[in-house]
Amino acid sequence: VAGSSIVDFSQAILINTGSMSFTIGPNSLLLLPAGFDPATGFSSFSNAGLTHNVGTPLTILPGQGFSGIGAVADFVNCQGAIAATTGGAINLNGGVTVSRKDSKASRGRSQTRYQPRRNMLRWGRDNAGEPSCVL
Repeated sequence: VAGSSIVDFSQAILINTGSMSFTIGPNSLLLLPAGFDPATGFSSFSNAGLTHNVGTPLTILPGQGFSGIGAVADFVNCQGAIAATTGGAINLNGGVTVSRKDSKASRGRSQTRYQPRRNMLRWGRDNAGEPSCVL
């Protein structure tokens, strides 16, 4: 899978994957079902991006991040970068905390927390192609 992609296997029933090789490029996010271990579930696994098993908060550390088009159902602790591919959006349906003043979405605050239903959060790109966070 090319980089800057969101690959969502979170609702998949992954069977007979023991002879499958899976490689995903940088700045990507792989969403897997709870309890699935890609290191033992695939015969060969390489991810230059992030891997997340659903059902727990997704933590993006400083220097980490992903881009693409899609949605994340779990709560996101973002200390890094999230950017939608041009013309697309990333919906953070479980809410998000943005930490660090230099984080891509912090808008100069040290910590910002958004919750679903109270705030609508949509990641996209503005007309100049820059990452943006729309409330």
